Amino acid sequence: MLALAGLLILTPSLAAGPGDPIVAARKASMKQMAAAARAIAEMFDGKRAYEPAAFKAAADTLSARAGALTGEFPQGTHGAPSAARPEIDDARPEFEALARHIGRLADALADKAGNAPPGITADMRMS
Repeated sequence: MLALAGLLILTPSLAAGPGDPIVAARKASMKQMAAAARAIAEMFDGKRAYEPAAFKAAADTLSARAGALTGEFPQGTHGAPSAARPEIDDARPEFEALARHIGRLADALADKAGNAPPGITADMRMS
């Protein structure tokens, strides 16, 4: 679960140009996933109060957005006005495999979050 949060936070931020719907969609997705991953990490770090409903909502956001990753990075859409790197196209099979893996992890997290406990014990915290 925490590896997923790290992967999503490390995804490059994207600058949308006016009139570029692909870049705008990517930027919105990256912001949503980063906020969700940050919320989960902060709950397990003790920096934010743990709330099962908020945990489930964040996990659901990750699941919904991660499934759209490959569609939001179509081949040839790197460079201005986007900060998406050409390496995405250069290593397309690896990128798609990683995106699918993140999607599976996010789906599993969202599924398990439906049965989240009412509180976090000390052994569940990251330290």
